[in-house]
Amino acid sequence: MSSRAIVPITCKEYKPTFDITSGEYYDESPVNKGERNSIIYICPCKSGSNLRTRTQFIKHFGTDHHKSYLKKYSNIVENEKNEDNEKNELKKEIEFLKRDLEKKDKKIEEKDKKIEELYIIIVHIENIIGVKIGNPPHSDCD
Repeated sequence: MSSRAIVPITCKEYKPTFDITSGEYYDESPVNKGERNSIIYICPCKSGSNLRTRTQFIKHFGTDHHKSYLKKYSNIVENEKNEDNEKNELKKEIEFLKRDLEKKDKKIEEKDKKIEELYIIIVHIENIIGVKIGNPPHSDCD
C-alpha cells in the first residue's frame, strides 16, 4: 500500500540576480542540478511561466521573451523603487495633512468654546441691564 501525502506547494517569484561589478542583472537558476524541489518559481516575463527544474529554467532563459524582459529588468526595478518612494512621500504628505487638520479642528473647538463663554457673558449682561444685545451663536456644522 502506498501512502499519498499532501505536499504543500510553495510559489515564489523569480528575480534575476544583480552583478555588482557590472551593474547589470543576469539569470541564475535558483534550482541546482539534480535537485528535487517543491518550490514553483513564477517568472513575471510571461504569464504562465511556472518553472520547477533547472532544465526548465535554462530553456526559459533562452527564450526571446525572457531575454527582452531581462534587458528591461533594471528599468522595471527602478520604476518599482520610484513608485515605492512616491508612495512613501504621499503617505508622509497624508500624515502631515491629517496632523494639520487635527490642529485646525482643535482651534475651531477652542474658538467655539470661547464663543459660548462670551455668549454666556452677554446673556448675563442682558439680564443685568434688562436689554437684549445679541443673538445666540449658531454653528453651521452641527
